[in-house]
Amino acid sequence: MDSTTQMQVNDIIKKGWYQKSQTLGRGGWSAVKELQGSDEWKYYTLYEMGEHVPFTEVETICAKNDETALKAFSSLYHMDMFEYWEIYEKVVDYRLALAKGE
Repeated sequence: MDSTTQMQVNDIIKKGWYQKSQTLGRGGWSAVKELQGSDEWKYYTLYEMGEHVPFTEVETICAKNDETALKAFSSLYHMDMFEYWEIYEKVVDYRLALAKGE
């Protein structure tokens, strides 16, 4: 891994979040996963809505928890400029649809 990628990895771990569109050099993502350890980071999506703005997706990030996600979006956008905003955590549930028994 080159020094630029190592600096980016260290920054991601220090901040506790990264943008979904983030790119890293060779070995970067495996280093992020290794440094995260057993912590399961989650995907969060910021949506905005206003009088003349329909409910619109703004951006998706990956963060270690809800508080970090809010800090991340606040560092990326002027949250007070949105008339209305919501942050959603991506939750995936599975249900048994069909099965074959004996």
